[in-house]
Amino acid sequence: MARMHFSPQQTRFAAEDIQTVKITKRPNRGAVRRLRLLFFAFICFLTWAGLTIWDQSAVVEEKMEQLVTLEEQLAELKAENEAYRKEIERLHDPEYIEQRLRKDYMMSRDGETLFIRTR
Repeated sequence: MARMHFSPQQTRFAAEDIQTVKITKRPNRGAVRRLRLLFFAFICFLTWAGLTIWDQSAVVEEKMEQLVTLEEQLAELKAENEAYRKEIERLHDPEYIEQRLRKDYMMSRDGETLFIRTR
């Protein structure tokens, strides 16, 4: 077998390539520490965000229950308000007023005889 002869310049380049390979193979301790710290900070952030969302979901659920209750009360009050409006309209009618006086206060017209039923 024939031996290969390298010039001094080729030998120097080969030695630099070997050192480059050795440097890239060994992980940088500072970079690993920074990555660990970044990963730990990311996990802390996710934990905080998860707990915040969990807490807010409970508050939102409570507010939704309050909303349903208040909407039911609003519907009842609107119905009551509409009944009052109808009553006000009817109170402008003289016949209705007379009917209410006869029923509630047992009043009668002149010349009428009032009969009261007893139980």
